[in-house]
Amino acid sequence: MAGCQLIGSIEVRDEYVAPVGGAGGDTGGNGGSKPKAGSGGDDASGGSSAGSGVVEGGASGAPPGGGTAGEADAGAAGTGTEPPVVCGDGDAEGDEACDDGAQNGEADKCDASCAFVCDGPCPLRVDPTVTNGGDGASWATAMSSLQAAVTAQQSAGGGEVWTKQATITAAKATPMLTLGSSVQIYGGFEGTEVLRSQRPTPTEATVTVLDAAGLAYPAVKGAGGATLDGFMIKNASGNGGSAFQATSVTGLVLRNVWFTGNSSKGAGNCGAALVLNGGGATLENCRFEANTSEGVGGAICLENSVSVLTVVGTSFVNNEAAGGGGAIHAMGSYSPSRIPTVHVTGSTFIGNKATTQQTNGGAVYMLNAKLDITSSDFMSNSASIGYGMAVYCASDSVCSILNSAFVKNLGFRSAVAGQTSTMKIVNSTFAFNDGGCPDHCDISTDGFLELQNSVLVQSEKIYMTSTNGVTTSSNNCSIFIAGGLGSKPSPFVDPLVDVDGNGVPEYLLAQPADNGCLGIGSDANATAAGLDWAALTTSANNCLDKSPVDAGRHYAPTQPNTKTCD
Repeated sequence: MAGCQLIGSIEVRDEYVAPVGGAGGDTGGNGGSKPKAGSGGDDASGGSSAGSGVVEGGASGAPPGGGTAGEADAGAAGTGTEPPVVCGDGDAEGDEACDDGAQNGEADKCDASCAFVCDGPCPLRVDPTVTNGGDGASWATAMSSLQAAVTAQQSAGGGEVWTKQATITAAKATPMLTLGSSVQIYGGFEGTEVLRSQRPTPTEATVTVLDAAGLAYPAVKGAGGATLDGFMIKNASGNGGSAFQATSVTGLVLRNVWFTGNSSKGAGNCGAALVLNGGGATLENCRFEANTSEGVGGAICLENSVSVLTVVGTSFVNNEAAGGGGAIHAMGSYSPSRIPTVHVTGSTFIGNKATTQQTNGGAVYMLNAKLDITSSDFMSNSASIGYGMAVYCASDSVCSILNSAFVKNLGFRSAVAGQTSTMKIVNSTFAFNDGGCPDHCDISTDGFLELQNSVLVQSEKIYMTSTNGVTTSSNNCSIFIAGGLGSKPSPFVDPLVDVDGNGVPEYLLAQPADNGCLGIGSDANATAAGLDWAALTTSANNCLDKSPVDAGRHYAPTQPNTKTCD
């Protein structure tokens, strides 16, 4: 969508690039208040007649107010570039639908506010703090009802809704908000923006808040092709999916959304913040914090459905589930076959808990489901006397973990656990996982496991709970740093530092030549798994990894670098 940028008392649009002008014709260019690119042909620049101002394209006339003739029959080519389009100058240019030059507020909207052609319906603006809203065409006439704006845009075939920073409290209506198909809802505006890009960067302090305290669930219902961006949903309570429910939708995007303090009641229910039942959704740069479930899935639930959830750059902090899966629970069915899939990239899981004894998956719990985790970090998650302090992969689930770290997770049966499942772990780091586990604090499985190019510190390597499984282990670095079978120095830098600010320090490798985790990996295994290791680093000095690849978690350099490690 085009928009105006205010300069003084008029508005100036971004520069418009026109076709290069052609040769002069028989008629001089029309005079105007500013030069324009010639268009060629009979009306191209440099004709025999005088323009009233600057001549189109070729030879210039006199300054505005009275020009002289351009040179006949010899118009020069235009420059190909127009100056900025000026709103309110009486000349409809570029993407302006009209411009009468009068700041008169007439209904034709062709004044200095500068009507323009939107790509689809123009955005509707919402200010939840006003009592009697307007038509939403400007902040001065903002609508008061977010739902009314969404409904209007959906009726128009889709469009954007811009919502001012405010806290919207629960009314008697349930839900508080129903998203609209192909409607993009953006929150966190200050109420002065002309372009969406002028909105402040969404933070916990700047987003629009939906406070669902006292509301019968759910607070928000999803829709296909909808986007929710720049909101917080908090204090929802119900029987599962209290904050957000989406059923059989595709193309749903939740971006910059905070889910805080939501709860799911009842041991048989699932997912306090988000329930996805069929279809697909993407989470980008969201945060789930302090959500609790008396059943499974403290934050998110995918259950008995062919659902696909993609999670990118999202944080899960201090979520809890009595039944397991402190952050995410996904369960498929066998008859009919319905297998949910969860993709996790660049995300963090910190302090999530499966709170009841002998429940599994402190952070993630997969039953007959598919999971892939890439470039993500799990720290201080816990499962009380259950399997999988961080991740539990069971009942024919297929789980893949690439370039991720599992550190300081607490519990009895390993950071990552598999039962009758298939797991593949490549270039990942396991360190200091503990909490009473007797001899298998990192990985346990009775299914199928491939473990490649990984670092395991203060562990008993791999623990097989039965002999039914098949395990292949290659190019790994397993070190005891205190006690055990031959104590060795820590392979990590000291001190560890949280460089990217995600709450988990980077477990970079110290660079002495005798560090057994350097250059021990298989290039082929890392590349086949999809790791672009040659563009990443395991070192605090930002040097890029070289062949043979280092074991363990790799990180993006904190500054551009083309130098490889020595």
